[in-house]
Parts: sequence; C-alpha cells; structure tokens
Amino acid sequence: MSAHIRSTVNGDDPIDNGSRNDLEIGDIVVVTSIDPASTYAWSLVYAPENSLAGFSGSVTSISPGQFTVDQPGSYLVRLIVDAGLPTEDTQYVRLRALTKTVDLYLVAAGEKRDATGIVPVDASSVGWANDQNRNLLNLLAAIKPFTYSSNILWVDTNNTKADFGSIQDAIDAAVADTPSSTNQWFILVRPGTYTENLTFAPWVHVLADPMDTAISLAETDATPSVTVTGVHTLATTGTEVTVIQGLNLICATSTTSACLTKTGTGALKLVRCRLAVTGTHGTQGAAIKVTTGTVLLDTCQITMTTSGGNRYAYEQDGGASDVLLTNTRIYGPRIANINPSLGPSVNTTFNFCNLEHTNGGIYTDAYLCIISHTIITGTGTSVSVHPNGAFFANDVELRARFSHFTGTLRYNIAGITGTPRLNLSAVDYATVLFPSGSPTLSSDLKSTTLGYDNSISGLTSTNVQDAITEVSSPSKRLVNTTPDNILGSDTIILVDVAGVVTLTLPNAADMLHTLTIKDVNGSASLLPITINPQLGETIDGSGSATISVDYGSVSLVSYNNNWFII
Repeated sequence: MSAHIRSTVNGDDPIDNGSRNDLEIGDIVVVTSIDPASTYAWSLVYAPENSLAGFSGSVTSISPGQFTVDQPGSYLVRLIVDAGLPTEDTQYVRLRALTKTVDLYLVAAGEKRDATGIVPVDASSVGWANDQNRNLLNLLAAIKPFTYSSNILWVDTNNTKADFGSIQDAIDAAVADTPSSTNQWFILVRPGTYTENLTFAPWVHVLADPMDTAISLAETDATPSVTVTGVHTLATTGTEVTVIQGLNLICATSTTSACLTKTGTGALKLVRCRLAVTGTHGTQGAAIKVTTGTVLLDTCQITMTTSGGNRYAYEQDGGASDVLLTNTRIYGPRIANINPSLGPSVNTTFNFCNLEHTNGGIYTDAYLCIISHTIITGTGTSVSVHPNGAFFANDVELRARFSHFTGTLRYNIAGITGTPRLNLSAVDYATVLFPSGSPTLSSDLKSTTLGYDNSISGLTSTNVQDAITEVSSPSKRLVNTTPDNILGSDTIILVDVAGVVTLTLPNAADMLHTLTIKDVNGSASLLPITINPQLGETIDGSGSATISVDYGSVSLVSYNNNWFII
C-alpha cells in the first residue's frame, strides 16, 4: 500500500500528497492517511527551534491527530505504512509557516532529492535554490529603503553632532523634500526624552535608533528608550503610508485630544510602540484615536492610567477604517470604543492581544469586529455589541475565536436594521446576554478540528466529529471464530459460527452506546451463543446471557458498571 498524506488547517483546505506554505501561528493542523493500510507509523521528524509541537493522538493510527503551529518555519511530517511488509512505503510532506514581515521560506532539516530519496514528496530538482533566492530577494526588498543614506536624518536631543535635536524639525526638513513612495524619508531617533507635539507626515517614517536594543524586544510590556511627551497627529491620504517604530508616546496633558490621532484614508503602521495617557481631564482623550484609514499596531502597549469609568484607551470613530491590533496589550478604565457615531465600513481585529480594564472592555458597533486568540480581563462587561441600541441601518458582526473573557458578552440587537451577527468559536466567557433578542448565530470552528481523547471510550476517532459519526453510525463486525472479545468500539456483532460460541463483553464503562449481538448462522437453538461480562460485572443481575433462538439477537446497554438487556 502506498503512503499518501492529507493535511488540513483549522478543518479546511485539504491538500493531498503535497507540501504547503500557508500556515500561521496558532493554526491547528491535522494529518491523516488517505488510504487504509495494515500499519501506520507517524513522525514529526522536524519542527522549528523552540517549537513544542507534537501530535495529539496515536502515531500508529490512520491519523495521529493534530498539532499546533507555534513557531515560524517548516514542520516535516513522515508516514510509513505496512512496515516490514513487501508493500512498505514512506512519504514526507513539509508544512510551513512563513516568517512575519518579509515572508521567509525556512527549510526543514533532512530535505533532499537524490538517489537515497525525495524529502519532502514534492522536493524540487533544484533543491533549495528557489527558496533561498526568494528569501534573499525578500530581504533585499525589506532593507532597500534604508540604503539611501541621503534620505536618513538623525535626531539626538543630547548630542549636537546629530542632524537635529528635535524630532519635529527633522520631520519638517524631510517634508520640504516632498516625500513620496519613491522618495521616502527615515528619521532615526537616539534615546532620550523629547517634549514636543509631533505632526507626523506621509512617507516620513520615525524610528528609534535601530541599534537601541529596547526596540528589538518582542514583549509588549517593554518600555522604549525614546520618550516623546505631547499630543501628536498624523494625516494621510490615498495610498500614503507612515511607519512609527520604537517610540514611547506619553500624553501627560489634561486634554480631550488623543495622545495620537490618525486621520485620512492612508495607512499608519505602529511597531513596538508604547502610547500612554496620564492626563486628568474630565473627558480625557484616548491613547490613540483612529478616524479613517488603515492602521496596524504590532507588538504595542496602550495604557490609560487616568481614573474615570467611561474613558477609553482606544477609540475608532469618524469614517471608514480598518484596524488590526496584533500582539498588543491595552490597559484602561475601558478598552475600546469602536464606531459610536454609527458609520459604515468600520472594521477592527484584535489578534493575540491582552486587554485589561477596570470598568468595561470593548464597546463596538463595527461592521466587523474580530477577536482572535485574545484575553480580556477586568470588572464588568468584556464585550458589548451595539451598546446604546440606537437606530443603525448597517450590518453589525462580532466574530470571536480561541479567546477568553472573564466577564459578560452582551449583544443588543435593538435598532439594528441590517443583520446582527455573532460568531463564537472556542470562546470562554462568564455569560452571554441578549437583552433585545438573539443575533444570527454561527461558528467558524469545525468539529473536525476539536481533538478527542479516545483512551477511555475505545473509539478509534481522534476528533469530535469523527467520534460522533462513529457512535451514530453502526459498526458491524463479523465473528467467525470463538471465543471472541468484544471491543468498546463495536456496535453490531454478527455471529457466523457453526459451533458453540462464547463472547466476552468489554468493561461496561468502555461502552458508550448500544451493543447488538445477532446469530446470522441460524444455529443458535442447537449451538447457543453465551455472552459473558467482565469479572465483577453482571448482565441483568446474572453472570451471563444466552442467545438460543435461531437468528435470535440481544441488545445491551451499560449502566453503573453493569449490563442490561433491552
């Protein structure tokens, strides 16, 4: 029998006999043998460094279960079928997660294509050349903007030898050169404290000194060593882009303005930044406010230490906008206020975030709000959808998956004339409230992606859906020799023996469904079928049961470690 591997990701997109490059951190991967065989031997022969990935089930079954992608790089899976037999065969597939930002194609140890074998099954005849060339081209594209020394300005408040002592002066100098997508400028800021209100500009990127180790830290609680105290703005249009990296932006002023306000249709990328509000205004502005456009916050920290129950650390309101917060921590009285003006085309995604609040989490009227692999902790409601119940002629959707909420999830459909949707997949929460009726409910999580421990039930299935199918679909097994031990996975036993038959039941606790035993030989009146329980168990209070009628049958169920005839 040939070894043929099928892989699926999060229950979707099956690929047969081939490698794949579409994995992401957090994905659940299931592999299975396409064809049945006498034996199976699965191995995860290579995983990226520091990965804890491992199969959830038996490596000698038709499927070893699932593993979770926890590091970028290649996962090399091997299947050997019919080991030791003339039909023995082996197949390798490479399942790869590309690196963030520059999409590097990392290789797995053991890849080859020579006289000794082909690893993985679809290994190219040119070896790693294409992958490595692709990696080098991606790296060159990533560093290309930094190769133009004339477009770099240095800022150092403590050193007169830098180009400028003020960040804003450097931005203004770059703007004077009419920056564009083909004439981008980079402001590199040395560690120090800068007190100024910054007006960021399109195609003028402000980055902490790349040699400063503080900005290379992946932890969201790391404090960058470039601190800028003030109230800051950015206006972009069209396809304009601005990158801000490694800055500690603090608003200590009592003001209704946000520490950083983004307007316009262009894009802002905030990478490893900290935005903090310590001002004490009665309606203190948020740490960051997005009115329009596209915003990415990657590995950032957003905090509001200002007291006041209804103050939000993050605001998104004003017009069409798309915001992605990934690996970001937010702390405040309330986490987020999304689209309170009830405009269309407002989308927000929280991905791998840690959100902490003292008086309420996320308040959203977004067309689509996604909360994925995120923890929300604090007192009060964790997520409130359409909190005010006002008239809203738009669709409103909350899509939450693989997340934990310590508080309530509240969805108010009152006033929504579009379609209110709620999609929950593997979410832990205190309770769900629908004060005005239920939204349209759904789930993205496929039951085939939920692992199932079959060590007690005796079922062969390793995921929930297969277990349900296995239990609900009778499993017929022919007994033509005696004695025979019935298995916990057996559903129907067909006895075809021209002789006295003795059957032994499994432990009653291992049988979760009805068991039927049937004489198909038609000789039970002369050659009875004896059914014995395990030692210490009974059948209807007796030590055994007998089928003594030709073509007779008996159906049994287990209860309290004993058997009963139906």
